[in-house]
Amino acid sequence: GVAPGAMTVADFCARAGAISMHNVTWRTDLLREKGIRLFPCFYTDAQYLFFSLLCAKTALVLPDSVYRYRVSLSTQSMSVPSMQRHLDMHDRVLFSLCERLAAASVEESVANYVADGVTRMAGAQLGTLLSFPPCREKKAQLQDFHARLQAACAPVWARYAQLKTVRLLRLPCSYFLISRLYRRKHGVR
Repeated sequence: GVAPGAMTVADFCARAGAISMHNVTWRTDLLREKGIRLFPCFYTDAQYLFFSLLCAKTALVLPDSVYRYRVSLSTQSMSVPSMQRHLDMHDRVLFSLCERLAAASVEESVANYVADGVTRMAGAQLGTLLSFPPCREKKAQLQDFHARLQAACAPVWARYAQLKTVRLLRLPCSYFLISRLYRRKHGVR
C-alpha cells in the first residue's frame, strides 16, 4: 500500500525544489528490485538520487531530518582541487546519468526534474574544465565534452547550451579569457 501523505513522483517533481542525497532516502527494496548499483567512485550521490527517482512511483516528504551533512571542507569532493583530480570520475557518473535519462520512459515532470539536476552536474563539469590553466589541450577536452554531451542526451544538452558561460564560449577566442576569469573568480592558481 501507499503511505498516508505520499504523492506520485511526478507530483513531487512538479513541486519540489532541488533535492540532494543529503535530504532523500529510498527504500532498499526499490534499489534491489531495480538493480540500482552505484559506481565505486566519487559523485555517485547523483546516481543514488536520479537513478532511483527515475524508477520510483511514489514519494513521501518527512518532517524530520534523516541525514546530516557537514559542508565547507577544502578536501571535500566538490572543492576545485578535488574536482580537478577526479574529473574522470565526475565525467563517468555524469554520462551514466545522461544514458539512464535518455532511456527512461517517465512522466514529463520527472524527466524535466532529472534533466535539470543532470544539467547542474554538467555545469559543474564545465567549471572544472575551465579551472585548469587554459591551453589548446584543455580547450580540445572541453570541445570533446560538449560533443559527447550533445550526443548523449538532448534534454540535458538543450538546457546546458543555454547556460551563460556556454553561450559565451561560442564567441571566437573566448575560451582562454573565460578560463582565466573563472580561475580568478574561484581563486585557482
